[in-house]
Amino acid sequence: MLCIVLQKKSYKEIAEDSGVSIKTIAYRIQQATKLLRKDLADLLTTIIVCIMSIVR
Repeated sequence: MLCIVLQKKSYKEIAEDSGVSIKTIAYRIQQATKLLRKDLADLLTTIIVCIMSIVR
């Protein structure tokens, strides 16, 4: 995922560099995105709980 964001590589370039198929890269990015969304949601929940405890 960092290759795409920071180095602006295409799925094809990453697949070639990694020696795997483009479908594998797409799947791995999809899984990483799901994990990132979950982690960010958990973090947001924690932040909200902390803020609520401070405000009270």
